[in-house]
Amino acid sequence: MDSGTQGDALGWWVADPSGLKSAETALADGLKIARDCGFGLFHIDLLLERARLHLLSGEPQAALDDLRTALNGGVPANEQTGQP
Repeated sequence: MDSGTQGDALGWWVADPSGLKSAETALADGLKIARDCGFGLFHIDLLLERARLHLLSGEPQAALDDLRTALNGGVPANEQTGQP
């Protein structure tokens, strides 16, 4: 991929469904690591990126859910580990 505009990059993701699937997998892995290790800011960034991915996939409600979690609600504490 060249160093084009962000719009070009988004067009590439939409045109390649396998790219969307690998992005979804990478985001899920990143979110798990960020949550488990307490990287709150990374968790928020990843949720915002996953919201963008949901929009590209035609899932606006899932995007709104991620935005609400990232910007307002947060993720509940893990009762098993005691991690906030």
